[in-house]
Amino acid sequence: SLLSTFVRRIKREALHTQRWDLMTISRIHSDSTRSPGWKFSELSVESLPCIAALYGWWGNSPQYDRASRHFANGGRCFGAYADGMLVAATWLLRQPEPVSCRALKVTLSENELLAVDSYTSPIFRDRGIQTALKQWAYAKAHAEGFTIKALVPRDNKAISAVWRKLGAEHIDSRTQWHILGQAID
Repeated sequence: SLLSTFVRRIKREALHTQRWDLMTISRIHSDSTRSPGWKFSELSVESLPCIAALYGWWGNSPQYDRASRHFANGGRCFGAYADGMLVAATWLLRQPEPVSCRALKVTLSENELLAVDSYTSPIFRDRGIQTALKQWAYAKAHAEGFTIKALVPRDNKAISAVWRKLGAEHIDSRTQWHILGQAID
């Protein structure tokens, strides 16, 4: 009946799990797939309006505030440019600020950075630009003595492939429960 279908859907959506793999990169695998037209740079807090435009954050959004906190807490943002336009970004944090990372009890030592919030403009996806950006950013951080950690959603095949290509090693698996779309500790 319609009512039983509705109840099953509510139950399915009300309580679900998300599975994560905790990965680390201690040695950077280089790749020659980078296009000569792409330029990479570390972005500063002054670049926040450009970063917000890339991610589609408008006005006083919680994401914009979170990005401001990332910079204030020593987070680093790296960007990829094509034809002079910012088309991809990735973040490395010194502390696990995102709620999902706290809920999953990710801890970082002094020489570790947490990779979060990567984004590529839809028209530039499937060209290897995010992989090349990560290789560049992670090599830069590695040269400064850092190891990179990340929580990789197990069901996201694209990002899992990027991490495998980067030479990531599996450390641990985590499960997070969600009730009505909210993560619970």
